[in-house]
Amino acid sequence: MVSAFANIVGISIGANWLILAVLLLRFLLKKAPRRVICILWAMVAVRVLLPVSLESPVDFIPETTSAIQEAVDTSLIHPETATFQTGIAIPQEGTSGASISAGQSVPVIPLVWFFGVLLMLSYLALRYVKLHRLVREAAWEKENIWICDAVTTPFILGLVRPKIYLPSGLSGTSREYVIAHEKCHLRCKDHWWKPISYLILSVFWFDPLMWIAYFMICKDIEFACDESVIHRYSLSEKKAYSQALLTCSANRKLVLACPIAFGETAVVGRIRNVLNHKKPGFWIMLVSALVLILCTIGFFTIPVGAQTNDSGLASSEQIEVISTLPPAELQDFPSVQEDSEEWENFPDGIRIDTYTGETFTAQVMIVRDPAKVYLAASSDPLAMDTPGIRMDQAMEQENAIAAVNAGPYFDDGTSSRAVGSVPLGLALAENDVIWNDEQSSQYGFVGFNKDNILIVASSMTEAEAMELEIRDGCSSGPVLMVNGKVNWEIYESNSGYMPRTVIGQRTDGAILLICAGGLNPDSLGASYHHMIDILKEYGAVNACALKGGLSSNMLYRDTEGRYGEKGTVQIFNQYSLAPSLRRLPLFWMVKSA
Repeated sequence: MVSAFANIVGISIGANWLILAVLLLRFLLKKAPRRVICILWAMVAVRVLLPVSLESPVDFIPETTSAIQEAVDTSLIHPETATFQTGIAIPQEGTSGASISAGQSVPVIPLVWFFGVLLMLSYLALRYVKLHRLVREAAWEKENIWICDAVTTPFILGLVRPKIYLPSGLSGTSREYVIAHEKCHLRCKDHWWKPISYLILSVFWFDPLMWIAYFMICKDIEFACDESVIHRYSLSEKKAYSQALLTCSANRKLVLACPIAFGETAVVGRIRNVLNHKKPGFWIMLVSALVLILCTIGFFTIPVGAQTNDSGLASSEQIEVISTLPPAELQDFPSVQEDSEEWENFPDGIRIDTYTGETFTAQVMIVRDPAKVYLAASSDPLAMDTPGIRMDQAMEQENAIAAVNAGPYFDDGTSSRAVGSVPLGLALAENDVIWNDEQSSQYGFVGFNKDNILIVASSMTEAEAMELEIRDGCSSGPVLMVNGKVNWEIYESNSGYMPRTVIGQRTDGAILLICAGGLNPDSLGASYHHMIDILKEYGAVNACALKGGLSSNMLYRDTEGRYGEKGTVQIFNQYSLAPSLRRLPLFWMVKSA
């Protein structure tokens, strides 16, 4: 349920951009046929029902959408918060949710969404049952037209074999206009579009823009049908048609879920539109056609090269094969042993710079000795029934001086104990395999060999790791740099703005741990493009992305008191929406001097 709700929220956020665009175009294209606006609303429905994007050079969806989705997912799905002893906010071991079975829980908000959907569908079912009872004694007249004494306004009921129901007192020219109007609805399949719209609203009932879109769809369907019927009428006939609208709308109450009815909505506006309607000119039609084409391309496609898999890691098809062999310069690290001005004021061998980008602030931690960087696990052994731990707890457990998050891990979208318990793919620590779910081919890989050289690859099997003598490493990705060359496919992709963590190595052996904040007013987030630019500026030759989003964190034990009280653990990228450290199974740690 929670996973489904997370997907629904993501679809809703993406569709909202199109809804806003249609609302704007609805205002700007006042002289365009209303059927054009109805087509735009149909595009919204298709975008919701088929949230699949093709590639094109044009994209109207802002890059910030992924960051918004991450923020909403975190605040709704992982609402864990607590207070740390030093004043830093971190999560508690417990979870906030409604219990559904032993060892599992579901946050309250997804449950509220689910019951809201049931309520909306129940209302729809009750309305249709009531209407069927109302017309059960209707008398057939001809074709699909039925006469009923119990109804006060004409309407269409049914999907497969729709029927037009007319009040028994309706006669004369008003009757002809009503029948023409309802038959126009049937030709345009409006008796299908309105129920589909309501079903979509039932699923996305929590989204205010979806409610606005639903009511606008109901109005525009009627406007479009009026225009189709009266486009050849004289002024006197238009007045008679308007009178029929008034007659059929008398004493009618607004009903949320109802069949297509002649006088059901926006009667005053429809009458005004009928009396002022003029056949649109050539240029209006041309502009309308161009708008439809642009909206189709802009909202149903993504930029070429921007496709990533569900985990946010680049697929092996995108990177193809990247060599795991390091450049020759990395075979020797003279500066690790020699004195250097760079490290004169950093006796613990760690220097932390603050890097300010256009949309983010990042911390760049430079670790002088690569031998001090290793992979730590939350438990021994790792197991699904053993929860992960917070990064600050892991630092205390390891007596480490610094830490960042590692690669992807199990997360089913709930706050259960299993979340963060085990990594995904392959993991090695101290020359031993500590986890292998035999799915490592789906991920990239980063690790250190026995010579403390950072190895990056598009994939890694256990046998390959043993052959390369990997001492510490885990599945991660995508690979950002290899042998001094940028992975241009990732660099040029539309990866969006998010909190991100990467690990890299310079030619002198020093390790770069970079953590970019996000989801804060002063730091929206970084793209892979931004992270690669930082890596290039700091002289990295091999580099790989670690788990991004709200898993991205960097902690440092302030041995010199540069950032606060001496000896305290500093968290550099707190998130305003979710100021919690997540439970993780793996961490990249730096040993104390």
